[in-house]
Amino acid sequence: MLNNSKWAVSKLKEKEETEDYNNRIKQNLNYTVTETTDTNQQWENLKHATTAAKATLGKLKQQPRKPWISEKTITLIEQRNTNMIKTKANITNLEIL
Repeated sequence: MLNNSKWAVSKLKEKEETEDYNNRIKQNLNYTVTETTDTNQQWENLKHATTAAKATLGKLKQQPRKPWISEKTITLIEQRNTNMIKTKANITNLEIL
């Protein structure tokens, strides 16, 4: 399962948070340390330690995004479309005559 949540790494600027995070990683690494030369197992141990330490940071709160197009722009687009329809209707009426 893919987890796309971002960590609140800005908390690591605070000394207390940094120490707590580092201690969690050390504890988890000490718990999972084994004398292995298997790179995959070492990676899994490191991954587990950092993932478990993530709980000290928490998730980053998502900021609401600004709309990519403003209401004023939408109004202008609608006016342009209305004018284009009127212009096409006038051209069609002239062609009929």
